[in-house]
Amino acid sequence: MSTVTGQHLATEMKLDEDVHRVAEFMQHNLSATKLVAVAEALPKVARLLWEGYSQEPCTPARLAVPKTDRERPSQSDAI
Repeated sequence: MSTVTGQHLATEMKLDEDVHRVAEFMQHNLSATKLVAVAEALPKVARLLWEGYSQEPCTPARLAVPKTDRERPSQSDAI
């Protein structure tokens, strides 16, 4: 999973690698003004385009609270 961290948030959004690749492709190949509209349109046509293929589960994103230095064991605690 790739990680996107907000500057003012205490959480990290971890994207599924395949979702990340699709998002990167879209960002490099579409106008910024169409990104959200195209992303919202995809679920409407996905089954029509790819229903014949087997399906795997996908968790597109999850939020995680990053560990602070206090939560990480020190080298003396790691033994």
